[in-house]
Amino acid sequence: LASEFSVADCLPIFAGGLGAVAGEMLKSASALGVPMVGVGLLYRETSHQWLDEDRRQQESWETLNPKDLPLTIERDARGRPITVEVPLAEHTVLCTVRSVLIGRVRLLLLDADVATNTFEQRNITRRLYGGNLENRIRQEIMLGIGGMRALDAMGITPRVLHCNEGHSAFGILERIRQTMAEHSCDFGAARSIVASTTLFTTHTPVAAGHDYFPPELAERYLAPIAESLGCELETVMALGRYTPEEATDTFCPTVLAL
Repeated sequence: LASEFSVADCLPIFAGGLGAVAGEMLKSASALGVPMVGVGLLYRETSHQWLDEDRRQQESWETLNPKDLPLTIERDARGRPITVEVPLAEHTVLCTVRSVLIGRVRLLLLDADVATNTFEQRNITRRLYGGNLENRIRQEIMLGIGGMRALDAMGITPRVLHCNEGHSAFGILERIRQTMAEHSCDFGAARSIVASTTLFTTHTPVAAGHDYFPPELAERYLAPIAESLGCELETVMALGRYTPEEATDTFCPTVLAL
């Protein structure tokens, strides 16, 4: 799971170093024959940057049309587009699943631009890292929860989950839910199983490279997730705090992943 993948100029869904690392992992897996599937988000706008006469950075945005990109809509056995539902606070957002082959490795991209979604919901993935804190947590839940559900909808059960940066940490919670259902076990047992088969990489060991969500914002979006796990909201919130017992501490997905 990663928020961006840099694989080719014709698929501009990346911004910098993380995209380069994630993209090269897929290419290396293809070259080495490693059975890997990448999962990310499809953004509908890409930026172009340049320096003006005063040597200041400027940018403009270009709207992307999926029909012009090397993407395929994933379909089920009856030919219907595969879709996943993602819980975002009081609402549910529908995403279609598109894919592209990176050599022998498949990259799945969730697309929120679905007719049944509201205009606001369709714009959640308008821009990579775009919007305010609320849109950031929406993007990260869509990547993590939606990404794991996309794999499940396609009949793919990863033996190991690799999360790139804290942006993808919510995928761990969905994997715990799936493990609870598969093995008929409780949250604690499923958490131990998932912890032993999860890898986490953080590439930016400075505060500015991580997200910190205020408790009231995190609680609103984590409430339906905690309910699906059959545990108290406080239990899930504590997993993302520097000081687990401090209720006023911010929720950091990086801490959750660690």
